[in-house]
Amino acid sequence: MEDLHRRAHEWFARRQGALVPPPRQLEGTDVFLAQTAKAIHVPKAWEYARSVKSLPDWPYDDGELVTNGNGNWSLRYRQEEQQGREPTHLPSHKALLKCMEDNVPVAVLIRRQKKPEKVLYEVVGLARVI
Repeated sequence: MEDLHRRAHEWFARRQGALVPPPRQLEGTDVFLAQTAKAIHVPKAWEYARSVKSLPDWPYDDGELVTNGNGNWSLRYRQEEQQGREPTHLPSHKALLKCMEDNVPVAVLIRRQKKPEKVLYEVVGLARVI
């Protein structure tokens, strides 16, 4: 895994369980941790997704975060869709499939507070795509 991608994952791992403002760039780099405009962040020229955001009031029907009491959790995440395009052809879908194929984790964020208050995300942690 690319060093900067690993550092981005370490950033998320250190903040697991924390509420954070929308993550932007990894300190001291031009590496973005998440996107503001899209829920699935696939860095330019990178074949893997770096992070996914679940937004409770958006048109996609993500599942609820399920925890089992021993630190493990799961989240049913709905794929991106665009009118007139097959979801399997979208770069975000391909990047998540590549994460699954190569066992590359993706960071998971859930928006817990939105405007007019300060926007905050829970850093759920790093997940395997299955």
